[in-house]
Amino acid sequence: MKPSLVLWDWNGTLLDDVALCVDALNRLLRIYHYPQQYSLAQYREIFGFPIEDYYIRAGFDFSKNSYKELADDYMQDYLARAGACPLAESAVPALSLLKGAGVQQVFRLPTCRFWNSRSWSAECAPTLTACWGWIIFTPAAKWKSAWLI
Repeated sequence: MKPSLVLWDWNGTLLDDVALCVDALNRLLRIYHYPQQYSLAQYREIFGFPIEDYYIRAGFDFSKNSYKELADDYMQDYLARAGACPLAESAVPALSLLKGAGVQQVFRLPTCRFWNSRSWSAECAPTLTACWGWIIFTPAAKWKSAWLI
């Protein structure tokens, strides 16, 4: 059975950003004077959702710094450096294969501003049906907050 639509997550799936994520976490820990630092393997052991729980597993104390403050600082650092991350090795071949099979593809991105400012957007844009920022599902499973490219 061939799917009619594939919804891709961008970060960590199509974009190979795990090294940046580990570095951004360790940077945040240093800035806020936490002693722990994480290797890639350790990061993979603690990462998960919801992100607030991941921050707790990383050792942040929300009585010292709010989740919002920490998350805002993390995202500012991440977004400033994400453009240097490569696409995953199999990203373009997989996207092209699905496009050739007539499958619609939608990417979930942090923001479409993020997408439009990066050089790899030219590699992926020909395979794209739509770009969605912060997808929100309603109980009726309808999409909200969409940007079409």
